Amino acid sequence: MDPFHVVHLAAEKLTLCRQRVQQATRGHRGRVGDPLDGIRRILLTRNGLLTDKQKDKLATALDGEDGICRWR
Repeated sequence: MDPFHVVHLAAEKLTLCRQRVQQATRGHRGRVGDPLDGIRRILLTRNGLLTDKQKDKLATALDGEDGICRWR
């Protein structure tokens, strides 16, 4: 497999995981204001290309008090 297809496959699996968590925790697809919907494009962006505002938004979502987006 070439690098493009590896990255594409990883992004696809990350999206499926995000959608599954969104559906399980909220009971519906992502909507404006939902933590996972707000960071969906940020999750697929290379870290070196993120702005400070995007990094803060990602950190806030992953460390949120509601626990929806926490890494385990």
